[in-house]
Amino acid sequence: MKFDNHIVAYLYQHKTLSLKGIGEFNLDTNFKFKEDGKNEYYFPEGAVSFTYQKNTITTPDFFTYLKQHFTKPVSLIASDVEDYLLQIINLINIGEKITIEGLGTLHKQQNGAIAYYAGKSKVENIAAIVEALSKRETQFDTLHIALPTLNKKKLFNTIAAILAFILVVVGTWLMILFNKNKTKQPNTVNTNPNATANINQTNEDTIVSKPIIKTTKPNDTVRYKMYFLATKYKYKADSIYAYYNRLTKINRDSVVIKDTLRHRLFIFRKATSKDTIAVKKKLAVYFNHAIALEKVTP
Repeated sequence: MKFDNHIVAYLYQHKTLSLKGIGEFNLDTNFKFKEDGKNEYYFPEGAVSFTYQKNTITTPDFFTYLKQHFTKPVSLIASDVEDYLLQIINLINIGEKITIEGLGTLHKQQNGAIAYYAGKSKVENIAAIVEALSKRETQFDTLHIALPTLNKKKLFNTIAAILAFILVVVGTWLMILFNKNKTKQPNTVNTNPNATANINQTNEDTIVSKPIIKTTKPNDTVRYKMYFLATKYKYKADSIYAYYNRLTKINRDSVVIKDTLRHRLFIFRKATSKDTIAVKKKLAVYFNHAIALEKVTP
């Protein structure tokens, strides 16, 4: 759900409006709309001043104003506005310029702050945005960092040197092991065949009874469920699911946690155990939320 026209109308009437995670907009008190203004009219340059405030909250009176236009309770309206602003922030964080119709365009600066300018974005191409997100998602799927082009001859020589070193180490180890076994002498000779049979049987039983422990090596690839949302509000999970599912394939489930049903959203990813921290950081930036991992049982 979009609130652009309500944001513009409220700002025109009340002259100031704060939006959560974005900042505060202030309209020049002397500004007046043209009587013949069209629906596509934007505040002109200089009419609106903007201050980036990452930790600000949405002006509470804005929700009361919206109650005049919606039949929902104020709490649900506030949740819808929060989801809408979160979508804007997520797109800005990945480098997109987002236009609030009638107000102006927001974009992210190199220092991480959000900047504002009047009018539409110079690039209003939703197809380009979707393509950019798709490319970013592909990078998460592969979990590889692009390598620079290598000299083939240099690479071949390096591999040959590594293989030669491995062969020398293995050969040396086998020689030491062979000499050790050759010089080793038995301490006692067991002349009782029954005793030998009993000893062999005991050793065999011991070996069989040892549990087989499966370990995950650092370089083994593991399939994970990577959760980026767990909420008790189904409508919130539905809204975020619908938004992200247009951009990439996501999944959902539900589970009871501390007597409360939680609706969860996640994606499947494969990664080695040593790469999970880096993957979680990338996905946390993409979804603007901490990531929880759960191994997928084969």
